[in-house]
Amino acid sequence: MILHLLRHSKTNQISSSGKDFDRELLERGKEQARMMAEHFKEMPLTPTSIFCSSSMRTRETLTIIQKEINFTDITYLDELYLASEAALLQFLWEKDAEDIMIIGHNEGLSDLASYCMGVEIHLKTCSYIKINISASNWQESFAAKGQMLDFYRPLI
Repeated sequence: MILHLLRHSKTNQISSSGKDFDRELLERGKEQARMMAEHFKEMPLTPTSIFCSSSMRTRETLTIIQKEINFTDITYLDELYLASEAALLQFLWEKDAEDIMIIGHNEGLSDLASYCMGVEIHLKTCSYIKINISASNWQESFAAKGQMLDFYRPLI
């Protein structure tokens, strides 16, 4: 089982609507997303299913990456907006795909990565981690069974 976790790129602190959900990427964040797309082009990246928070910043991050990488199975979900580790685990347990990418937010993504790896991991903006999970399905307990296959964060 392969789990890809990508935190959204760097954002404005405040949105024009005043809602956190609507925060847009800074120019620096857009450049981070472009650099992430370049990283993905250089590595074998084959997530069969991509699940993206429906927030503005996650959708914008994915849209920029999509200009270089043609993902075909993308689902935008409100339930991934600021999802906790427990919510993300429950979400995974309901999936059948063996290769999944989640594009979302902290602290949930960092907590999930830490749970899978058995060590403390903090995903800063536009951090990506690819984890091989030693389990036959998502329903199995996979705490500390993960092996990091890739980690990347564009430095700008």
